[in-house]
Amino acid sequence: MIGLTRVETQQSGKYSLLLAILLAASVGLLVVILSPLYAAALAVTLALAYFAIRRPHWVVFALLLTKASLDNLSQTVTFFEDTAWSVNVNGLLNVAIVLLAVVVVVGRYVSIRKLPATRPYLVLLAIGLLGLIVSSYRTDTIREWFRLASPLAIYTLVAGVARRRPGIGWLITLIALSAVVPFAVGLYQAVSGTGSQVTAGFNRAYSTFWFPAGFAFYLLIVLMLAIPQLKVSQRFWRQVVFAGLIGLCELLLLLTYVRAAWAGMLLAVGLFGLFYSRKLLFIGIIGVLIVVLTVPAVTQRFADLRTPDTFSSGGGTVGPASALGASNSFQWRLALWGDTLSFAVAHPWVGNGLGSFANLAALTRVGLKIAAHNDYLRILVEMGVMGLLVFLWLHLSVLRGAWRVYRQRRPAWQSAFALAFIGLYLAILLVSFTDNVLSYHTVGWYVWAYAAVVHQL
Repeated sequence: MIGLTRVETQQSGKYSLLLAILLAASVGLLVVILSPLYAAALAVTLALAYFAIRRPHWVVFALLLTKASLDNLSQTVTFFEDTAWSVNVNGLLNVAIVLLAVVVVVGRYVSIRKLPATRPYLVLLAIGLLGLIVSSYRTDTIREWFRLASPLAIYTLVAGVARRRPGIGWLITLIALSAVVPFAVGLYQAVSGTGSQVTAGFNRAYSTFWFPAGFAFYLLIVLMLAIPQLKVSQRFWRQVVFAGLIGLCELLLLLTYVRAAWAGMLLAVGLFGLFYSRKLLFIGIIGVLIVVLTVPAVTQRFADLRTPDTFSSGGGTVGPASALGASNSFQWRLALWGDTLSFAVAHPWVGNGLGSFANLAALTRVGLKIAAHNDYLRILVEMGVMGLLVFLWLHLSVLRGAWRVYRQRRPAWQSAFALAFIGLYLAILLVSFTDNVLSYHTVGWYVWAYAAVVHQL
């Protein structure tokens, strides 16, 4: 028996070696045939596939560690250009991460039944699939469905990691390290004047992100992970490190000149201070007053909203601001929302299909493809009343799950992070009224990673 076992083992080893040689030869041939971009993509895909099977948590760590640094790049590198299926790196990541989540759930690496957000999120995705029936833009619908599904995949995968690694320290470490490159690039842009000039008179830091708003909301996530450390950390040097991180976050958040993110920060930090640290609340109020009184750019950023016709919905002929005859960004939003609401009325129950809003906006006075700048209106137009109700159910489930942790764990360290997350999530819900938070790929991944860890606490 022993002799037979050895022979079988040797034969198995020969077959494995032969398979490895054939695989290497096939990959080598493809590398010769493909362009450098596609060859590199193939190599990365094979590496991710290997680790996804053998060490799925390594893939999660790698994505959280690098996602913020590669946000802009992953949106500019495109495959299958000039075809109906043109897709950037983010699009490919969406498909890959959803497939990985399916594999780990089927393989029972993680149970999703006890996660508060799973059920409403799956119902929302099911309604999104119904959009394929009514959508006139099916390719866009498929792309947007995977974009919408990818945060749930991250939520599922991170929950699996959090179950095996109790606590939140590993997530804080990963996201703090992920901020090194974005912070350095953002500071360089601010000092050198090479930031975004999209708003006349302002040099807005956007760092490694596609747009200043994406960077600003990412900073808000880092901030609300760092602030609880001031209360729960027992080591002085850690408190100093996180105090420095908080200071950098606030400085860079100021330099993005994103008004919605400023409002979100006031809500999130104010809520944490009110329930958990009155000293922090007092320091925050003093800090805001000092900034408003000593930094003229802050008041200048709000100057255009103080025009008499800010709440007018009048329009013009070419866009968005000039196209709709608007004197400021809020006015053209009102005009756009008024024009596109008719599409929701035309298809009230399941909407016009995911990814349809920008295409429909081109049929209105604005005359070009443009995002909704209001996630609730976007869901209403694209997924109808049913989709909007489930969307609100999803948000309520996320908040209830975090609130349960806060109440049951109070006054332990878990309650501090649960409360910080609640403040962050409410801030995201607030800014979603005037921005496209659903479209900020990297922001969505980090928010849902935070949600997964808090819910597992």
